[in-house]
Amino acid sequence: MNEHALSVLEFPRVLGVVADRATSSLGARRLRAVRPSTDLAWLAAEHRRVAATRALVASEGGWAPEPVPDLTDPLARLRVVGTVWTAAELLGGATLLRSSRRTRETLADPKRPAIVAAVLAPLGDRLLGHSKLEQTIERAIGEDGTVRDDASPKLRQLRRDLRGAQGELVALLERVMGRLEPHQQVPDASVTVRNGRWVIPVRAAARSAVGGIVHDASNTGATVFVEPPAAIEFGNRIRELEAEEHEEVQRILAELTDELRPMREPMLDAMEALVTLDSLHARARWADDMRC
Repeated sequence: MNEHALSVLEFPRVLGVVADRATSSLGARRLRAVRPSTDLAWLAAEHRRVAATRALVASEGGWAPEPVPDLTDPLARLRVVGTVWTAAELLGGATLLRSSRRTRETLADPKRPAIVAAVLAPLGDRLLGHSKLEQTIERAIGEDGTVRDDASPKLRQLRRDLRGAQGELVALLERVMGRLEPHQQVPDASVTVRNGRWVIPVRAAARSAVGGIVHDASNTGATVFVEPPAAIEFGNRIRELEAEEHEEVQRILAELTDELRPMREPMLDAMEALVTLDSLHARARWADDMRC
């Protein structure tokens, strides 16, 4: 294909206009990569798929593509045993499973026009319907992409202990601050965290009088952030709890990842089918908008 000729004809701009109607970045990328064809059988099949999508959109209840997360790289990593998805990637996996299930149900709905089942069935057959795993992930991972407290009894207890220890440490540090001489105090100061340790701000000149470990200093150097001796052991306990929490979170992520690992190929295929449907929907919208 002569790319110069296509450029002169502004073919990429036309594709861009159609791609803007896609709902996913993968669908838009698929459309921008389209090239003209002289294969009449392929062209007829594509026109029929667009016609079926238009009928689906125009049918009772309408239709719009479900979200399609780009899991190309995470799914590729599943080939390596022992790799672990992040919480955000697992949430994307649940989104893919949910989008796949809902789209499959829509295409199989007998109330939809007959052309939908006749033409789009091969795409529907590639979609997954694992609602149990989808729900398992969503129970463990919050919408903000973090592991929920209730993902396991151990994690719930660890986080409860951690919050309690942090609260006790803050109270202890506030008492230490309250006992400082006026010339040692920093106005409007409060307990804060520096380099992962809970500290109090004090005047630099009072550093030796307060004792403990300096973890940071202000830009001017007039204020230092100190972990008093009384707080060091408390801080160590918090670090231990944080390490245990991290270990439990990683165990949960690894367990969920291992549940997805056998589904790598079906999930890749389902993602590709959803991308194709998104590109068909964009072309159907373009056809309706331009009455062509």
